[in-house]
Amino acid sequence: MKKILCTAISLLLTLALTSCSIDHFFAVPENGAEKDNGNNEAFTVGNQSYELDTTRREPQDTDNSVSRPESDKNQNNSSTNVGNNGSTGNGDSTNNNGSTNNSSSTDNNEYFPALEHVNNGVLKQADAQSMSIPENLKLLETEDATEENNTAKITATVVMYSLDGSVVNWTTENDMLYVITSGNNRLVVIDSKTMEPVSNAPLAGVPAEINLIGDQIYISLPDLCRIDIFSKTDYQKQSSLFFEHEISSFCLEGDYIYYSEHDQHCRVFKKNLVTNECTTISSGSMYFYFPKLHLNTEDRILYIGESQHTGSTLYYYDADTLTLKSKFEKDDYGIMNYTREIFHVGDEIFWGNYRISDTNAKELMGKYGTVDYGGLTYVSEEIVSTRQGLFLTDTYECVIDYTKTGFSFEHILETESHNFFFRQDGYTVNVIVGVNFNLQ
Repeated sequence: MKKILCTAISLLLTLALTSCSIDHFFAVPENGAEKDNGNNEAFTVGNQSYELDTTRREPQDTDNSVSRPESDKNQNNSSTNVGNNGSTGNGDSTNNNGSTNNSSSTDNNEYFPALEHVNNGVLKQADAQSMSIPENLKLLETEDATEENNTAKITATVVMYSLDGSVVNWTTENDMLYVITSGNNRLVVIDSKTMEPVSNAPLAGVPAEINLIGDQIYISLPDLCRIDIFSKTDYQKQSSLFFEHEISSFCLEGDYIYYSEHDQHCRVFKKNLVTNECTTISSGSMYFYFPKLHLNTEDRILYIGESQHTGSTLYYYDADTLTLKSKFEKDDYGIMNYTREIFHVGDEIFWGNYRISDTNAKELMGKYGTVDYGGLTYVSEEIVSTRQGLFLTDTYECVIDYTKTGFSFEHILETESHNFFFRQDGYTVNVIVGVNFNLQ
């Protein structure tokens, strides 16, 4: 798995480093059509040889007749961006000054004039550059590739998607990628096996967080004080859950939901969806800074992780009694945590840039990188990605230093078939890059 991810990053690094200009990097044919050039580019990482499929395909036809929905709430609120709630979900960043980020399509076209928006907000591009790995990337050679004369052919397809809205949050399940965007307020679903967008469903308001539960998709809409529930089958809205607060991050368990408000200084609640009884979870001051919630159902622990603050703290609460069990803070103050993310892998919690016991916030297992600030964007049993670099989970070794290689795609997701998606960090990010290794 480490080799596959390193290869994926090598592809993106090579694309970026060998591009003569950003316009060339996102180049499309003059007529806007994608053509099959029938070429495969070969390249080598260490002793391992790979083959990149640079075949260009026609965009998938979709119904573009759906108009942008209007909010159920006051019209003045329907266009409000994620605004005061900062980042949310899988390491996302949003504008904290309350400004509206509805310019992602227009403004980005000023910088990427070659971009053409199709499929009602999704553009697939696969214009590959000549693949040649720079000398400094040969450090990606893995143990599997050290045998003399060891060669292997891996066919990879690189696809770029341009969204009309800014990425707020994303997640993956099986081989599907689910993305929610602001500006145009959409749920975009991409099949990582075919690399085709299969849905571009309109949302009634500005989304904050997406969670996949059973056969349904739950998306919080703070400006409407509700969660809208969609089917994973046809991506149509089925129902809504209503709240008295601008709901942002949330965890659902049976008849109960744990959720946070949508602001810098947020309250966190536990609500009985049957009786509507709502209990406030207190941290002493009763407020948490841009919190992300995660529920450990086995050990009955609710994690509340703050972000975007120099004194960000990770809290462990008893999920039933709502009493504070323990908390992680550095020097009795906290850390600067950039991304709104909590990962629970095995018996450990990954937050900030720390690895912590999932039952005791005081039991630190290790730290990724030497800095005292964090920003985890992806964690698996094998690798950890932060805003600074890619690390091996168990050894904490930095495999790729993003700051030194110029790798600008800090956010990573891996699907069930080991295909990878990448995107940048920022307030108006609307470009996603997918790498499909055809490992079915």
